[in-house]
Amino acid sequence: MNALEFKNNRKLLGYTQVDFAKELDIAGATVQHYESERSPIPSKIEVKVLELVNKYNATITQLQSGVAPLPSTEVTYSVPVLPIEALAGVGHTNDVQVILSQCEQISLRIKADALIPITGDSMLPNFVAGSFVPVRRVPMQYIQWGRAFVVDSITNRLMIKRIYPGTTTDTLTLRSDNGLKYPDFELPLTDIFSIWLVLEI
Repeated sequence: MNALEFKNNRKLLGYTQVDFAKELDIAGATVQHYESERSPIPSKIEVKVLELVNKYNATITQLQSGVAPLPSTEVTYSVPVLPIEALAGVGHTNDVQVILSQCEQISLRIKADALIPITGDSMLPNFVAGSFVPVRRVPMQYIQWGRAFVVDSITNRLMIKRIYPGTTTDTLTLRSDNGLKYPDFELPLTDIFSIWLVLEI
C-alpha cells in the first residue's frame, strides 16, 4: 500500500488524520508521515487498514441488499450515497432533498449532505476514480478560492474541480489537479445550478 492509497482509504472511511491514528493505535503525526511518504507504511498497518476497508465494503453491501448494519456506539451521521446514474440530475431543481432521500444511506464520522463517487482522472493524484468524497451544498457567495467543489452546471455533467475567480465578475475559473492533461476553463455563473464543497477529512 502506497501513501496515496493509504490516504484515499482514510478518506473513504471518513476519518480525520487524528481519528485514523487513534483507530490504528499509532501516534497522531504518524498518519501524516505515511501520507507524505516521510515514513514507510508497515505491513501490520496495511492489514489493519484493509480490515477497516473490508468492514466498510461489507456495510455498503448490507445497505444495497437492504440488510441494516449492526448498531454502533460511535457518533456517526447518516449520509446519502449518490449513485453515478443520479449525478447528472442533482441540483437541477430546488427539490434536491427528494433525490437525496431516495439514495442509500451510510454512516460517516463527518456531517455531509452527500457522498459522491469520483469518475475520471482530471483530479489526480488527490481524487481517484472509484473513490467517494463527502460534500456539503453551499451558496455561491461562500466559495473559497482554491478549494475543491463539485459543480453542477448546464454545460457540463457534474464535475469536481477547484474554483478560482474568473476573468470577469460573472464567470468562474475551474481547474483540475491534473493540469497537464486538463486545462483551466471558465464557466458563466448563470450556467451553474449548484455547488458542493468537498469536505476535508
